[in-house]
Amino acid sequence: VSSYDELAAAVANVQENTPAVIVVSEDITITNSITISDGKDITLIDGGGEETTLYNTSSPMFMIEEGGKLSLESSDSGKLIIDGGTSRQMNNTGHVIHCSGTFTLNGAEICNTTSAGNYCGVIYIDGNSSVFEMKDGAIYNNKINGSSISSSNATVYATSGAEVNISGGIIESNIAEDTDSDRFV
Repeated sequence: VSSYDELAAAVANVQENTPAVIVVSEDITITNSITISDGKDITLIDGGGEETTLYNTSSPMFMIEEGGKLSLESSDSGKLIIDGGTSRQMNNTGHVIHCSGTFTLNGAEICNTTSAGNYCGVIYIDGNSSVFEMKDGAIYNNKINGSSISSSNATVYATSGAEVNISGGIIESNIAEDTDSDRFV
């Protein structure tokens, strides 16, 4: 796929309970949230280019419903990068990934996002059947602005019995501007 419309159509056309790989071949500007619904199992991977970047202009970028699965991967010869750019900001409940299903980061990178408000951050995992697996890749240079400890903000925020498994990859250089910065990774 080489545009937001093509990506949205490809996701919508994925058959339930049939794993699908969608190849992102060019930079894409995301203009609306993309929902991975119950029963869909989708892998997004670059097309082998030096860098394939998805720019985030909406919040959340990807919404994974309970029973849905999304994996962001990089090929051996390329890299899938979710890049928020320098001027974009996601407000209240701003997330790149809001997951109530299963989200896997396996080689892709998420960087340069800015979130502000309550319950915001890069990856928000919510629900006792939700899972975040980080096998490889990186989450870096993201900025999270909250007003107090009640803001419930973090680079990776898991709540309501969510499961987080990190076996590889890097989470670094994320900035928290909050009175309780110990909650940030």
